[in-house]
This record gives sequence, C-alpha cells and structure tokens, in this order.
Amino acid sequence: MILDVGYGDKPRGNVNCDLFIKKTVHRTSSINPKKIDNFVLCDSQYLPFKLNCFKEIICSHVIEHIKDPYKLLDELMRTCKHNGTVYLSLPHRFSYGAKNKGHIHFFTRRWFEKNLKYPFDIKITTWTPLKFLLFFPNEIKIKIYKKEAIECFL
Repeated sequence: MILDVGYGDKPRGNVNCDLFIKKTVHRTSSINPKKIDNFVLCDSQYLPFKLNCFKEIICSHVIEHIKDPYKLLDELMRTCKHNGTVYLSLPHRFSYGAKNKGHIHFFTRRWFEKNLKYPFDIKITTWTPLKFLLFFPNEIKIKIYKKEAIECFL
C-alpha cells in the first residue's frame, strides 16, 4: 500500500491524507474529499495509522511547512514498513521564491546528511534564470530506505 501525505489536488496513493481541504498557499482550489480514494483528514505529525503499515510513502512539499520536521520524519518512518521507502520532495533553501510561499524551514543536502538516521539517496535539481549563466539549487528529492528499526529522531 502507498500513503500520500499532503497530496494536494493530485493524490497518488491507495490512502491519501491532508490537513487542509480548502485553498492553500500551494493549492489554488479546494479539494473534494468524497472524490479522493481513502481520504483521511489528519496532521502529518500525528498520522492515525498503525506501525509499519505502508510499503511506500510519498510526502511532497510538506516538511518545509511543518513546525517540527523531526516529528514528521518520525511519523513517516513509524508508519513505513521494514524494507519500505519514503519519498520526500521539497524546495532547496536557495530555490527561487521559497521564502514567499509560507515556508517555516529551509533545507539543504547537509541538513539531511546530518539528521537522517536511515540510509537515503538524495538528488538536487537545478534551474537557471539566465539561460546557462547561473545555476541555482531548486528542489531536493530524497529516497529514504527503512531497512531496520532505528531510534526515533526525538
């Protein structure tokens, strides 16, 4: 089973959860929970799911809005099965306009290298505002592997 956390208006999971159904900074329209498969209205820092229940978890552009990113990571890893995978996408600290979108935290590769206690792969995409003259980090994509039980971040 796949869990999509904070999916917005494009759900990708067998179970899809979000805290907001009305318009947000990132979503220009409301979502209709009745039209979303297995919709759960919940806070991503307190997921209402049992331990080890999802093979894959997708969490795109959520962590930068969360008050406690460690709590979010704990919840994602708690609900992920052993030998499962968590996919995170988020804007890079230096991405264009990141500070104008209600972001509380700003992340870099180094933050994840210092704080993640699980094996992971990381990819940083870049963009150029002036046709090949300057390249800026744009988005961080992280694939976290849960191979064994490890202590929580807190």
